[in-house]
Amino acid sequence: MSEYERIKEFHTKLVGVTHDNDDGTSRQKIIGRCRIGENLKLVRQPNNIYDSNAVAICRESGEQVGWLSRTVAEEIVRRGKEGEQFSIEISDLTGGTRSRPTLGVNVKIGVCKI
Repeated sequence: MSEYERIKEFHTKLVGVTHDNDDGTSRQKIIGRCRIGENLKLVRQPNNIYDSNAVAICRESGEQVGWLSRTVAEEIVRRGKEGEQFSIEISDLTGGTRSRPTLGVNVKIGVCKI
């Protein structure tokens, strides 16, 4: 991201992490292979039947780990249309314990301009 200037960053958690992907892969198993600091990709899904602003979050390999919440996705899409760029990385992995067996993903999104 050297050609970009980071102007802001914020944290949020991913949603849909307990669902399986369309290809049948388990997001929970994929998240189990993720690491804090790992760079992810924001993948717009404008043809999503539930939300035209949907943004899937995927590993560099293309494996989907979850989604941005509806409100965050709407903001990302709007700001993207205004020319802003975004970076995203895992800031924390939660759960995976006896009392909280479900894994969760918290991310840091950097807002950048060229």
